[in-house]
Amino acid sequence: MAIEKIVELLITLILGTLFVFLLSKRRLMGPGDRGLKLLIIGLGLVTLGATIDFIDLDDRFPPDSPGDIVWNLVLELIIGYTTGIILLGLGLALWVPAVMAFKAEVREREKTQNALLQTSEELKQTVAALEDQLRFESSFTQLTASYGASTDYDKIIVESLECVANLLSCDAAEIWQLADSGDSAEPIACWYAPTIDREMAKESSRDLYPGLYALADQGTSISLPDIAKDIEPPDRDHLMQLGVQALCATPVSVERVGRWYLLFGSNKPLVQPWTKEQISHLQLVARHIINMYIRKLNNEKIRSLQEQLEAENLYLQEELEKSHPFKEIIGESQPLLELLRKVEQVAPIRTTVLITGESGTGKELIARAIHDNSDRRHHPPSSR
Repeated sequence: MAIEKIVELLITLILGTLFVFLLSKRRLMGPGDRGLKLLIIGLGLVTLGATIDFIDLDDRFPPDSPGDIVWNLVLELIIGYTTGIILLGLGLALWVPAVMAFKAEVREREKTQNALLQTSEELKQTVAALEDQLRFESSFTQLTASYGASTDYDKIIVESLECVANLLSCDAAEIWQLADSGDSAEPIACWYAPTIDREMAKESSRDLYPGLYALADQGTSISLPDIAKDIEPPDRDHLMQLGVQALCATPVSVERVGRWYLLFGSNKPLVQPWTKEQISHLQLVARHIINMYIRKLNNEKIRSLQEQLEAENLYLQEELEKSHPFKEIIGESQPLLELLRKVEQVAPIRTTVLITGESGTGKELIARAIHDNSDRRHHPPSSR
């Protein structure tokens, strides 16, 4: 009997607790409100019935007393287990589908919210990429506009390297020209931030950097935001000895001219790796810098050819003057050559020379030839 009472007490407490909990949460549960009301009422009736059954009102009132009559009436008509269970069933039938529909709606809202968040993140990345592109192009446009008609290509190349290095958050920039074999490279130009205390290496070979040269063989850009993790020895050891903790490089190839790699390094690993957009911008700028270098080579070649041509022209003029000192007289006939020999004989002599001949035969040319070959050639000629 005691065990039955304990079980009845536990059931009563559980039902009562659930009733109070649902009653307190009613305002928080939007969907299925009608079903929830029926569920609460039915649960309350069952709880009340269980409570009355637990306290055994039949034993507390004498038979045929007013209390016994009221108890039987209430139990049979209002708070019977059957009525409560029926209301519970109706409440569940209305409330559960509504709650399921509400949960499905919540899941859809979460999916929509996640999609919006993803779209917002993509938009942020797109805006950041556009801002980075604008900053890159604006900085380089201002730099190239400041050159004007300057022919100081060494200065232009170094300033361009500095501009790109700053945009990439790097403190060193170098240009290397690959040999035809692809096993070595020659230094071309460099820029280092004031905090970097080193000179550009005089050589580079596949033996020193086999990993980098293997990547260069593919002809693609190289991005190593953390040297300690992104490349194996001996490349890593040599780079870290130079203080390089991050490296970005892009190739430039010009047919029948050569292949170059532009390297940009940082003395600390990057928190955020270089983006594809930055690498793409770097490729465009690298070609511009290499075009400047090629223009410099062409100008040096043209200047060398001009100097050679001027030297050859001077030499030919000297030789011509030695063999034929009369610049304005052209001819190889025997009478003319005889006349020119007489001019050479009379020119050094301080004497008056009479030149005769018909009009248009070149008397003035002969007079000038005598004057130009005399010791008075630096003075105005005199004629009588």
